[in-house]
Amino acid sequence: MQDTFIKRRTAQEDTRLQDTQDKGKSVWKTMIEELTDPASGMSEEEVKAYEAKIVSKLKRGKKLTAKEMDFLRTHNPELYRSALRVKLRKEQLEHQLKNCRSKSEAADIARRAVAGISPEDPDKEFMVAGLGETIRQFRKSSAYARLPQTEEPEHKKRQRGRRAADFEEETEDETNRVITPIQEVLDELPAFDVVQ
Repeated sequence: MQDTFIKRRTAQEDTRLQDTQDKGKSVWKTMIEELTDPASGMSEEEVKAYEAKIVSKLKRGKKLTAKEMDFLRTHNPELYRSALRVKLRKEQLEHQLKNCRSKSEAADIARRAVAGISPEDPDKEFMVAGLGETIRQFRKSSAYARLPQTEEPEHKKRQRGRRAADFEEETEDETNRVITPIQEVLDELPAFDVVQ
């Protein structure tokens, strides 16, 4: 009899202990979720308004903050994937534009980027707006202002190359020794004797 009483009592204590541990885990889990969830403490209307604000930002082609991306990742995974696609495509276009050698080349790259978006793409609206914003920002930059209107023609490049080659032009003196401009300078330098 006493054994069953002890077994029952330990079983009850085990369940109380388990309930307390579960409550402790759920308290910690709840606290962590509240800290990591950007929508914690928001009402349902506030969450919808925040999501609408993010969608309008995407439609305007603006860059989303890390907090907004986290919000989409947890609350709207499909829109998150769309925003991530737009972000990656914008970064790719930005890299291509930074490596342009002329304004006309930059215009060609921008035109191809926008034309490369499929009409059936579900994210076409976001993509066009994002690429358009990237192009506008690049055109405002000093890197774009420094670019020549068109790329330098090939014959001018060759002429510039010839001028550099002229500097390295070799001649022969009376002793049939090859002399370069650098060799002429070295020959004119004074020679020092080693004193012991």
